[in-house]
Amino acid sequence: DGIRDYKVTGVQTCALPILSNNIIFAGDSFTWGQGIQYYSDFQDIKRMPNNQYIKNYLTDEHISFIKNNRFARIVSNHFNMNEIVKSENGGSDEESIDFIYKNLNDQTKAVVLQTTQPIRCPFVFTYNNLIYKVYAHSIHLIDSPEIQIFKNYVIENNINIDDLFYNLKQDIIKKIINLIKLLEDKKIKFILTSWTNEYMDEFQNNKLIKKYLLNINYNNFNFNTFESLMNMFHDLRIVNDVDYFNGDTPKDWHMNLKCHHVVAKSIIEKLNKEFTN
Repeated sequence: DGIRDYKVTGVQTCALPILSNNIIFAGDSFTWGQGIQYYSDFQDIKRMPNNQYIKNYLTDEHISFIKNNRFARIVSNHFNMNEIVKSENGGSDEESIDFIYKNLNDQTKAVVLQTTQPIRCPFVFTYNNLIYKVYAHSIHLIDSPEIQIFKNYVIENNINIDDLFYNLKQDIIKKIINLIKLLEDKKIKFILTSWTNEYMDEFQNNKLIKKYLLNINYNNFNFNTFESLMNMFHDLRIVNDVDYFNGDTPKDWHMNLKCHHVVAKSIIEKLNKEFTN
């Protein structure tokens, strides 16, 4: 498959050259590199339970190892550029798009946006002349005053919850389209990929967005999302990487080290074509 000889890079001990050009990578825990620390030789690695992220389980050395081995570093090293990635794990699509705008500069040559679950973005609404923001994945919580206000707002205005979720997703897509237009004006290359399949119908049916979708090629199969890739090839998840961990795998459903190289290879191929056009 061309990915068998992937390398593991430890903590950098020498000063890196100062590079002028950069690539921005914005996404959630998949882009950040959750779980890559399990592929290091550090003896103080603590396993996080059931796909959780516990920040204080990681040392500075662990985080350096993650940064040195995630797909963002693999891609940026190939093009001899700096990578710009969120300092913290996780996040929403709204947050990722804001991160891109805040970090764009004259040296930015490409942007890679990885979408996550739309429900991580907030509903913004006005109730009794006050503006509220509640996160879509939290509306099942009944002990939160803001959630109760949100429920009152929905009931009193006879709002269909499914319409709210649809509109939330459409708002995110509009923000992606606006981002694309800005990047096109600035002649900055753009790649769009996704963790889940939740946007894919809309992405595939939008002519502007579709041409920027990342095609992830692996074992002669093509995918647009990490979810589809790992659903077909389970061994690309950390939790299913039984060969590497001798059957005792961490309970983490993120991409394993090999999968980061698979994704990086596809990004490099697409950017190579973009940079030469």
